[in-house]
Amino acid sequence: MFVFRYRFVGYRLLFCCLLAAASLPSLAAGPVRVFVLAGQSNMEGQGAISALDENGRERPGTLVALASDPATRPLVRPWVDTRKPKTAERIEIQADNATFGDPAPNVRKQLQVECLVNGKRQTLTAREQETLTLPGDSNAVTIERAWYGDLPDGPKKEVTEIVRRLADAAKHRIHWKSSDHVWVWFNGRKGRLTPGFGAGPDLFGPELGFGQALGASISDPILIIKTAWGGKSLFADFRPPGSGGEVGPNYTLLVQTVEKVMADLSTEFPELSGRKCELAGLVWWQGWNDAYPKGAVPEYERNLVNLIQNLRHDLN
Repeated sequence: MFVFRYRFVGYRLLFCCLLAAASLPSLAAGPVRVFVLAGQSNMEGQGAISALDENGRERPGTLVALASDPATRPLVRPWVDTRKPKTAERIEIQADNATFGDPAPNVRKQLQVECLVNGKRQTLTAREQETLTLPGDSNAVTIERAWYGDLPDGPKKEVTEIVRRLADAAKHRIHWKSSDHVWVWFNGRKGRLTPGFGAGPDLFGPELGFGQALGASISDPILIIKTAWGGKSLFADFRPPGSGGEVGPNYTLLVQTVEKVMADLSTEFPELSGRKCELAGLVWWQGWNDAYPKGAVPEYERNLVNLIQNLRHDLN
């Protein structure tokens, strides 16, 4: 179980492997095998890499918590880089109500930290929903006082101990490995597969486990292209041409994105320059937003069949 940014009540979350064969042989050398991961917010990836409570403890269900629990550690071990030093280069603390409470409701609050940095007294601030950054060297920083609220004169709360605990926990964060032959492209972010290719850089999604499984069975270079957007329906947003009516903008964007990334492979991924691309499969995870539009539910099966057929044609 993972910690998600949002709570989901599943209606018809479909996870279908389309276009791909049931199993693919492992080859010593060959083209770049391209897999498309498409859908809505679950496919974007809402799994938290790390989330600390107000006591500076890791919340259950995060990737860090799984890596720390002996029962689940084997699932995460392939991604933990034990060769890197555990000292953080910098410490980032999110200024938000989930961490510090809400001493001033309906006001955009501020986190203020008075500290010594390399012997020099400084006052650092971050607005609510922004990040306050400290040096990672524990010998360089001493937290003296910290406040959160409607600063300077409105309601506020002293949070010195919370900031100290968060800073101490961040100093020893886990470092993650990157895959040696699986790459990811998602919404302009690109690189070797590692935690952080979810809806935000602090989140992960299905690409992590899917890419790990593919990498273990296929020796060719693998490219995962994610084309996922939250809150989209198959009935309208991803509506395929074969279903009639106006083609969904996200269907068009899916096709355009895959074609462009594959065509610009040498620019997007210089390590793969000179190799041919082979579109090997597509994973579809979507369904929530088709529970609501009138007529969407009875059309879903037909729209999904059309989606598969049209993508096979449009992506050649």
